[in-house]
Amino acid sequence: MGLRFNEKKVKYLKPINTVMRLFIHKEKQWGSNHIHKILIVNVTLLGDEIMNLPMYRVIKKHMPNTEVTILGKSWIKEQLIRDGLVDKFIEFDGISCLSTPVSWIKNWRIIRNRIRILRKEQFDIAIEPRGDFRYIFFMYLCRSNRTLSYNTMNTDYLLTDIAKPVGDNTHEIDARINLIESLGAKVKDYERIPKLSLMKEQKKENEEFIINHHLEHKYLIGIHPGASLKIKQYPFYPELVREIGRKLQNKDNYAVLIFCGKGDEEVASAVADVAKTVGLDHVVCKDNLRSYIGRVELCDYMICNDSGAGHIAGAYGKDITVIFGPVDPKLYSPRSNGVVDIYSKDLACKPCLLKKCPKQTDECIRGIDYKVIADRILLRIARD
Repeated sequence: MGLRFNEKKVKYLKPINTVMRLFIHKEKQWGSNHIHKILIVNVTLLGDEIMNLPMYRVIKKHMPNTEVTILGKSWIKEQLIRDGLVDKFIEFDGISCLSTPVSWIKNWRIIRNRIRILRKEQFDIAIEPRGDFRYIFFMYLCRSNRTLSYNTMNTDYLLTDIAKPVGDNTHEIDARINLIESLGAKVKDYERIPKLSLMKEQKKENEEFIINHHLEHKYLIGIHPGASLKIKQYPFYPELVREIGRKLQNKDNYAVLIFCGKGDEEVASAVADVAKTVGLDHVVCKDNLRSYIGRVELCDYMICNDSGAGHIAGAYGKDITVIFGPVDPKLYSPRSNGVVDIYSKDLACKPCLLKKCPKQTDECIRGIDYKVIADRILLRIARD
């Protein structure tokens, strides 16, 4: 399993790691015997949390008597607890608190509080799914009886259990399931697809949304033009919507739901303006997280960047078009029981984990032809 982090960003960890391994050593253990309490150190974004769903289901299926605690941001906490995938949830913004030595110092009171809480739980095993030194070290400080992760960053001295490495082209979902397989679980292919279902409140909100916006009997095309990083955001969504609207037959049968996250207002507005110009019924959705996740379920088709939107739609079994920029889609593309069309430009500099293009061209995302995407989508959504 190759390093799936920005090496320049974490290069400072190497000397720290080298010094620490002189003083710390964990005895190696294997198997799933005597595991009754599990901690998952889940320092991830929303899309990653969706990719964790198969891992959670595998744990509960193959170790049904275990108590599972998640440490992380409560992206889909209510769904996880309702579906019986998680027993306890401890809120912690590890992405902000643990990213650099400065953030450790700045947030030490919060970090120390969480460590104290987790030590009291006396977990049989703690699992860090990504092999990241920063989160593995935090996991080590929590004093679980066993610690399991990958040795991607030479953290074997902090781990009692080291999962067998997976290939560099292994999808992130399979890499996380591989951790549980290292404890003896046997996993079927159908268990590797994330699955979400609506909560009662989301169902009610969706029913009211459809009625209030007169969307009954419409084929709903979801568009989420935003992304966590600018370099992942496809810049030609207005042109893409114009092309689709210009060629689409029977427009009255369709409507577009434009999902607008924080910071997406400008591009969402531009897409809405074009939708209006080409005569497409549309609604701009600016919702809280729970409502947003539920609203995606309404869509018959989802168009998005490499972002959480695609993973959520996939977990509902939707057909999806995903436009990838610098990231390798083989590792992070959504999985769905529907159709997933991926658009990614092959370049020598990919995959790239930088926040800005070093060539200042953004060719990986700007070089994808919106007309090609539009024609493919039109074939997918055509209705009589």
